[in-house]
Amino acid sequence: MNKVAILTSSTHEPGVTIRQRSDLIALFGPTFNLAVRFQRLVAVASSLLFVYGHLLATSTLTSTVVATRLFAVHSFYFLNATALALRKSLWFAWNSKQIKRLRKKFFMEFATTILGPGGNMLIILVFWPGWMFIFGVLFTFWMLAG
Repeated sequence: MNKVAILTSSTHEPGVTIRQRSDLIALFGPTFNLAVRFQRLVAVASSLLFVYGHLLATSTLTSTVVATRLFAVHSFYFLNATALALRKSLWFAWNSKQIKRLRKKFFMEFATTILGPGGNMLIILVFWPGWMFIFGVLFTFWMLAG
């Protein structure tokens, strides 16, 4: 083959013969037209549905946030009112005659136990200074023994 022939342009005329009117396009033309219109209608409907869904979601979220804040504020006020009522009722119960007598009786029992013969032994047992020596010996033995 000649090398020059490869580098030269083609001698054939470019061009494709296309029939201007095809029977297939003529047959399916109205169907394609209907399909394109339906596709546009579906696109508009889906766009509207997207916008309406976005608006609905935004308004629902806003309403939920507002309702949550209102619920929190009302719960706070209700909790404060309940705590105040409980505080008042406990104060009245603490200052009642029966509770005062009961407190006085418990204090007398405590004072008798602590200041009596059994209480002296209890105080000596709990606050005996030798416990520090015993704990020191036990700690030293524990550190040496491992």
